[in-house]
Amino acid sequence: MDPITGHQIAAARVVLDLGQIDLANLAKIEVLSLIEIESYSGVIFGPEADVSALVAALEEKGIVFGISNGIGQGIWFEGEYW
Repeated sequence: MDPITGHQIAAARVVLDLGQIDLANLAKIEVLSLIEIESYSGVIFGPEADVSALVAALEEKGIVFGISNGIGQGIWFEGEYW
């Protein structure tokens, strides 16, 4: 998995109009773990299993994580870069 930031996780959640409890439930992780993960502005150093579960849940909803034209880390959803 490419490095993902906590802010990318938070942005993806907001784009999908999900609350933290909703996303934690979708990913089957603890809400406190999600809150900690979203707080990282840089690459996430949280529990790898939780990060993988979050990424999988968000990708299932249509989010694509990536880097655009060297601008920086972001997310794609329905053809738009955020």
